[in-house]
Amino acid sequence: LKTIPVRDFVPTNVQKFSVPAFHQVTRALACAVSEMGGVQCDINDYTVQGETEFNRIVELCLTYGMSVLNHHVPEAKRNRKSLASTHHNWSKVRSPVRLLLTNLMTLTRQLTDKTVLVVLLKQIEQLTRFYVCFPRMLKSLVKVLVLLWCESSDHIRIVAFVSLRKLAILQSTKFLNSVMKRMYLSFVANSKFTSPKSRPLIVLMENCLVEMYNLDHHTTYQHGFVYIRQLAVHLRTAMVQQKKDTYQAVYNWQYVHCIELWCRVLADCVSETLKPLIYPLVQTTLGVIRLIPTPRYYPLRFHCVHFLNMLADKTNALIPIAPLILEVLDSPALMKKPRPSTSKPVSFSHILRVSKSQLQTKAFQVGCCRRVCPGLFL
Repeated sequence: LKTIPVRDFVPTNVQKFSVPAFHQVTRALACAVSEMGGVQCDINDYTVQGETEFNRIVELCLTYGMSVLNHHVPEAKRNRKSLASTHHNWSKVRSPVRLLLTNLMTLTRQLTDKTVLVVLLKQIEQLTRFYVCFPRMLKSLVKVLVLLWCESSDHIRIVAFVSLRKLAILQSTKFLNSVMKRMYLSFVANSKFTSPKSRPLIVLMENCLVEMYNLDHHTTYQHGFVYIRQLAVHLRTAMVQQKKDTYQAVYNWQYVHCIELWCRVLADCVSETLKPLIYPLVQTTLGVIRLIPTPRYYPLRFHCVHFLNMLADKTNALIPIAPLILEVLDSPALMKKPRPSTSKPVSFSHILRVSKSQLQTKAFQVGCCRRVCPGLFL
């Protein structure tokens, strides 16, 4: 093995746009990534000494690699969906490109520095048109990007989503369907709990999903039909069996966030294709409110009313929302004289139910009254 002299890889005027030089750089990157991850690599031409050399190799591979690829396989101006593999120079760069893409994807799994990871993801976004030429690698990339999208910081989530969206646009409807499904299931898995800290992250994921569902309304209809029906089945099971576990399958944050998501999708993605989904979604949401119509679950009721108001406002659908609010005002829980208490009004933003002790307080009554007017007039 020989130590990498980084200066030897800096492209000179002679090596400008040189494919052999690009291949040499990608082999050096493969050795560097394998040493960083402690994994044995089939390519053992080089060894990297120190973090400085590693960073230089990664930087060189990205900057020089992009210039070589854009020179030999430029992006089509007329048809941006055309694959890079259809270009007549593809056979020249296929091998180093494959090596580059594989190691960049491996690097995203190993990096812990968020700033460097953001830079790397932005480079991957520019290389998406090459990733789509390798179906197996593309599937692995989607898994990595979805994982970063649902579990990382805001900036990383957004950059990962941009790459996912670009891949979805470049690929077929079948691929878009699989990306949507993986993102939706990841959203459900990461929305089990809601707090002031986690709420912005959940909203960000909802915004991303709404934008993704807006790409193809026919695919969105298929997803909506399946998942709204799934929500309705859980509700029907709870209504028929009337057991604690079946109630809990409906009265939880995952279920509520799914209702919110589909209300937002149908409200923002205005389309004749999606209109048939409005009725079953509204009926399911009304059923959730009626499942346990006790004062303890008024917070959940107010959440659902807010979703229905949003849906009615954007789609001009006639939804009987007023009776749901007026029932709260007629509730005995608000008619009784409250116990003396110094507690602040109950915030319903991050809860689905209140405790029995809270029902008899003025804080609960004030909290309900504060949510009644927005529910009636929005």
